[in-house]
Amino acid sequence: MNKSILLFIFLFLINIIKGDNSELTLFVNPITGNNSTQCGLTTQNACQSIIYALNSFTASQTSSTNYTSLTLQLMDGIYEATNNSFINNPINITTLMINSYSNNNTNVILQSFNNQDPFLKYYDKLNINQTLSVNNITFVNSSFILFSNSSSLNVTFNGCIFRDLETNPKSLLTVSNNNVTMKPFLSILNSQFSNIVVGYGQPMVQTKVYTIILTNVSVINCSAYQIFSVNGNGDIFNFTMINSISQGSPMYLDIIDYVTITDSSFSNNTGSSGAIGFADEMSYRVVIENTNFTSNSGKSSGALNLALNNGGVYTISNCNFISNQCSNNGGAITSFSKHVTIEYSTFIGNTAINGGGAFYGKYPTSVIFNQCTLNNNNANTGGAISVSGSSLTLISDIFNSNNASDGNDIICSSSDITITPPNSIITSNFWCSDRDCTFNNPSFQCPASYDMSSSEKSNSSDSRAYPHKNGLDKKDITAIVVSVCVVGGIIIFIFMCICCRHRLHKKTHCTSGGKVIYHVDPDHDYRFERTPLIDNNHHHHNHHDNHHHGGHHHHH
Repeated sequence: MNKSILLFIFLFLINIIKGDNSELTLFVNPITGNNSTQCGLTTQNACQSIIYALNSFTASQTSSTNYTSLTLQLMDGIYEATNNSFINNPINITTLMINSYSNNNTNVILQSFNNQDPFLKYYDKLNINQTLSVNNITFVNSSFILFSNSSSLNVTFNGCIFRDLETNPKSLLTVSNNNVTMKPFLSILNSQFSNIVVGYGQPMVQTKVYTIILTNVSVINCSAYQIFSVNGNGDIFNFTMINSISQGSPMYLDIIDYVTITDSSFSNNTGSSGAIGFADEMSYRVVIENTNFTSNSGKSSGALNLALNNGGVYTISNCNFISNQCSNNGGAITSFSKHVTIEYSTFIGNTAINGGGAFYGKYPTSVIFNQCTLNNNNANTGGAISVSGSSLTLISDIFNSNNASDGNDIICSSSDITITPPNSIITSNFWCSDRDCTFNNPSFQCPASYDMSSSEKSNSSDSRAYPHKNGLDKKDITAIVVSVCVVGGIIIFIFMCICCRHRLHKKTHCTSGGKVIYHVDPDHDYRFERTPLIDNNHHHHNHHDNHHHGGHHHHH
């Protein structure tokens, strides 16, 4: 009798003795394996593909045995999707573990999985807790690696590589749970995603009512509608995302209860938010700490978009925001949330085209900056911070060399401002666009006007007494235009009068009969006088008499 058959019978008898809930391990070798229904019990008798291993697993089931746990040990080699897809073998296993037998993820390669040939597909099985674990496997040019709508499937990918996927309409990993009372987990550990393109409005990884755990995970040069789309909760530690592009936010978090992001890094990413965007929810808790956001760019925020959450709290601690930029408002952070605390964090060189080079808050934002440093940030208005209809509290923060047309450091509108200590910022770099903000300290107030020379004193110590504007607002420009027009009109009127007087001075109107002749005196008002008539007859008579008495020297 064949030795492999004897061994299979021996193991089969052992599992009969063990009974239910026993574990079966099968080996798979794509190079030297066989396709027997009794394959896989040893490395020498390894199955040729995963499909044959599943057939062997099915054949091992009898009325007296019920294997509920299967471990597949994949030996080194390349596993093509057509021979290793689970599509024709719906998962009915409580625990499935798929390992690299050599524990080397570069030696076991699964490739070309897609929606026609998915790797793993789970269907909803109520009241059955299931576990999937995939360890030290490389997936090349593969989407649809996992699709599940099971409400009780817990998933772990550990030490896996996902790389080199050309444009594909399907996500790599999709787990969906329709039971809101349960939150199974998707855990991705010590893994890397690189050079992946997912098209047609699909995220690369998406969860629904799941807790996602990302630990020691890197994402490099990936493109999708969203790189991660998370609905549920999250624990993210030592996560890195570099050079990734999305139409939405690279990491989109629709949080139910909480998410923590710690010791992570987001660099050179592009999306609607440059790094992370949060969805509107009623209440959740967000903690981001010891995380760097560098050179990200977005349309709604350069790095973080903090959505409205009426009962939730955002805490951002010991983070660095460097050289992020937004084509609208909020070079680093845009907020619509009522409860935001930013502490011990640094904002350097962030840029917004419109308002808030580092931070932009809009109603009903309430934000506390505690011992933060904001340097060299730039925007059209509010070089560092812009708030509208918000509450802003500054506690021992440092502002230096921020730049804007209006409000080098801060611009506010319809907001409540608390500054502690009151001399911690230069008030000349603070501006109220509509002069309608209120301050807890009487030394700060919205200016009624501004001094044109004040911008020259914005960095001097004596400029703290009174806040002013660094440029001209519409009211100022209108006042200047009206003044110029009035003065110009007066000058033109005076000039016309002088011209008229000069012309009248040169022209004399004379008539006979002793009428009035007008003279113009350039130094006095108009005057007139009577001029005697010239008697032509008298003039002629005198001339005749002179001629008649021409010998006399004197005429009496």
